[in-house]
Amino acid sequence: MNKVCPYCGYNRNNAWVGACHRCGRTFRRGSLLSKIVAWTLLAVVIAAAGFGGWRFYKNGLAFKTAREMRRWFEIGTTRAGAYCAAAREKAIALVPGKHRAKIAFLERRQSAAPALRQDIRPAPSEMAYIPAGAFMMGEAGTEGLPRREVRLDAYYLDKHELSVEEYHRCVAAGACAAPVTGADCNYARPDSSDFPVNCVSWHGADGYCRWAGKRLPTEAEFEKAARAGSRGKFSFGNNGERLFQYGWFDRNSDDMTHPVASRSPNAWGIFDMHGNVWEWTQDWYVYSYRSLPSQNPAGAASGKYKALRGGSAIDIAETCRSANRFHLEPDRSNTMTGFRCAQSAPADAKSF
Repeated sequence: MNKVCPYCGYNRNNAWVGACHRCGRTFRRGSLLSKIVAWTLLAVVIAAAGFGGWRFYKNGLAFKTAREMRRWFEIGTTRAGAYCAAAREKAIALVPGKHRAKIAFLERRQSAAPALRQDIRPAPSEMAYIPAGAFMMGEAGTEGLPRREVRLDAYYLDKHELSVEEYHRCVAAGACAAPVTGADCNYARPDSSDFPVNCVSWHGADGYCRWAGKRLPTEAEFEKAARAGSRGKFSFGNNGERLFQYGWFDRNSDDMTHPVASRSPNAWGIFDMHGNVWEWTQDWYVYSYRSLPSQNPAGAASGKYKALRGGSAIDIAETCRSANRFHLEPDRSNTMTGFRCAQSAPADAKSF
């Protein structure tokens, strides 16, 4: 029985175990069952890789040698599965002419498939893109923090808390009032340009964000970014000991604030979502937000207090949880209140 060598394509008579007369490589034919298993695994692997190349054999497209088939997949496809023009020309030359019409049909089918990746509109400078979608807000069994699914539109969020240097630009432009000064207020301290601006009221935080063409984040937006896809207490899970790596709290801060972005970011590239300073949000505080809409909730229509999130440098790890909340009158401030800004993403912004 004639058999083609799988290495060089030489057609020769072989036994169950033999060697090619041209290249000298040994091989084993194997049983019918082993062949079925091998070809099935090859089809699954190639299909999972994304280029659908197994269809070429399934639809009757044959290659002269196994080497020719491997070369087709190496130079005829890109990692995403779409054909590049130069590689296609080279690969087509390896295929007999009678099969080229079938190849064109398969390529049209391939190009009609949805892309694996879409373009993303670049985020504004120093802001992270937060994709649209649902997340689980709150904590089960915790009074005042009802666990429920919330859906948000896409938005951007500052990657770190607002620094003294950034706030000073607004003051210099005459658009913001200087924060309260005091022993632990960073604005008037020397060499504190990269520290979070603190001692700022909600009105001061809101005024800066408006001046910058942004806004304060809602509670839901802050929590989604703080979780960064996690359902645990923190963005990194439930182990509070790991907070040493990600934030400033009572056990590593010496009860004082520290420069922004000086700990590790979360999985979405955002810093200081746990600890350092409490951060103002846009929302009026309500004890339980269960009655609020599940689509883009924005707090109560009015109230006495504004909600803050994130915890601070003087708080224990549990207080810095993603779901935890605090509240304060909007005209008040202290050494552990700061903020960051958010911005709604345009309608044509895309996510992976």
